Amino acid sequence: MTESAQPSRAVHRIVALCVLLIAAFVIGIYLKDRHNGPDKPLKPASQARPDVILISISGLRACHLSCYGYVEKETPEFDRLAAQSVLFERCFTPCPLCLPAHTSMLSGILPLHHRVRDDGMRIPEQGLTLLPEVLAQHGYQCAAFVNAPALDVSSGLNRGFHHYDGQWRTGEKERGARGTFDGAERWLRSQAAGTSSFLFLQINDLRPPFGSEATDAHKKPQDYLPEEIIPLYNEDIAALDRQLGKFIARLRDLGRFENSLIILTADHGTGLGDNSELTNGFLAFDSTTHVPLLIHLPRNEEAGRRTSGVVQTVDIVPTVLSGVAVAVDESHFFHGRDLRPVIDGSLDDKKREAYIECFAGYERNGWGIVRALRRYDDLIVFSANTPEYYRMDYPEAIVGPNLLEDFDKADKALQDVSREARARIVRHLDDHGASPLTPTRPAPMALHPERMFEAMDTVNPSRRDSIFEDRDAKPAKSMSDAMRQFQRAELLLNAGDLYRARDALQALLSQYANHLDAIRLLAHIDHELAAHYSGEPERMRQFIDDAAFQYGRAVVAAESVKRDALALHFRAAELFDQLRLGQYETVRSKAEAKLAEHGNEGERMETSVRAKFLWLKYVAAYKLNDRPDKRVQIGVLFDQALGPLASSFAPLIEQMRKAEPVLLAPMER
Repeated sequence: MTESAQPSRAVHRIVALCVLLIAAFVIGIYLKDRHNGPDKPLKPASQARPDVILISISGLRACHLSCYGYVEKETPEFDRLAAQSVLFERCFTPCPLCLPAHTSMLSGILPLHHRVRDDGMRIPEQGLTLLPEVLAQHGYQCAAFVNAPALDVSSGLNRGFHHYDGQWRTGEKERGARGTFDGAERWLRSQAAGTSSFLFLQINDLRPPFGSEATDAHKKPQDYLPEEIIPLYNEDIAALDRQLGKFIARLRDLGRFENSLIILTADHGTGLGDNSELTNGFLAFDSTTHVPLLIHLPRNEEAGRRTSGVVQTVDIVPTVLSGVAVAVDESHFFHGRDLRPVIDGSLDDKKREAYIECFAGYERNGWGIVRALRRYDDLIVFSANTPEYYRMDYPEAIVGPNLLEDFDKADKALQDVSREARARIVRHLDDHGASPLTPTRPAPMALHPERMFEAMDTVNPSRRDSIFEDRDAKPAKSMSDAMRQFQRAELLLNAGDLYRARDALQALLSQYANHLDAIRLLAHIDHELAAHYSGEPERMRQFIDDAAFQYGRAVVAAESVKRDALALHFRAAELFDQLRLGQYETVRSKAEAKLAEHGNEGERMETSVRAKFLWLKYVAAYKLNDRPDKRVQIGVLFDQALGPLASSFAPLIEQMRKAEPVLLAPMER
């Protein structure tokens, strides 16, 4: 072989190799197109970090899913997701109310520290970091689709999201799970290939009055007894199960299932008659605090694993951050913990306990605060300095200062358990009971004065928690009959049966005259009936007068249970209804006097209640004056008195400065 022939043969080899590579590439594209088909979307390019999808289904009890052992109704799509996920058998919410629970779920912080303890509040502006804020800093596109009114933008939970859709209702039609999943799919399709996404979906299809899927009128509950509502609740879960299955299938088609971190859980369960609760919010039993937790890991890792140790929804944030390899600095702390050691089986901790609290009964009605420790096989509850002990293998509670004395006098170790649990709750309060975080109420709704005066700011976030602060109250469990009657009235109201709800509340108040929630709801129903009869002035005025009477009654009841701040809100609501009835001079003088009791123009009042009394004083004065120059002057004084709050009332102040009519009731419109 000559030297000149060698390069020629080398060139031929290179050309042949290039031809083979090109042919392989073309054949690969051909085969891929045949596999995907013309309508099947191509899977996105590999991502630096997996997508994160958090699905929270409000009101979903873990024990009503067949993957958690329920036998009355199958939930095949939940089961299918569970088979591809890690299932946590004992997951608990730290508070069985929508906004407090979701604040904890998205922050990893207990309500004891973030201080959001009721719906209708606004989360702290400073010192509380939400999961989307952290993920957005690391390149994630974050979107939320929520359906609970408590989670609208006024709650502050939209912080960190690039897209926050709280439009859960259009006219009378609610979008439900189907519309929520559709919106989520459209948003995911709009994201560029390779983009890491965080998607938060809050589903509200299980909210009372239940039976949204029941088409036959005879299936609708009449008295809202447990035997009526449980089948309807199960039907709603079955409908939700089908929608979940369709959404998971779409995620697969988009190539966003196998490599995604998907968490399915709930903010709280639903009582359904257990422990006298029909809905939720007042007690800390498993019916409202035990929630599902399924975590699907990328590439189906650990699929089918079940863990039995106690976990909480505050564990979600640190688990997500660990799962997507996002580190946070030392300024971020979590009460939750990373569950990956539990997931991979390196930790099987059955000694952990979940701290749970319920402030709704205390703040709204003056009942005892509910503080609980849920452990692997028992539950200890403290309310009004009274302990209760529940063992999962024994159906009844042992209640009293000498815990378990009547149950097993020989077993002194269980009394020690009570004392130890009490000490641990005290330590919780000592560590976090003086939190620097301060939630607020959303800005007053100047364009909706009826809603502004119905809103009751009941929670005092600045006080230091103490195990003794409710010692003069009645234990929450002792008010279970009142609680059940009230929740039944709420269900009737939610179903649109105003008159039966009104009758139920009046029957309740004949037994429990100081039930503040019942009085407030009765006044709300009177407002609804007044609006219904807006074409009949006399009937409308009667219902507004009835509402004013109820609020006056509530003032006395609130003061009797030492709820002075709440009494001020009720007084403001009473004066507002009197204003709607044309009692301008009475309202002006009473509002002025109440402001004077609390410093110059009520400067020592809490912000939201001060805004109400200023509104009453200056609007009543405005209605008393017909002269345009006087009205303009009143508008200027109102603006000055409000100070920083003036921006919330800008449209009303503008009306006053132009001496335009200010309309207060349907009779004036």
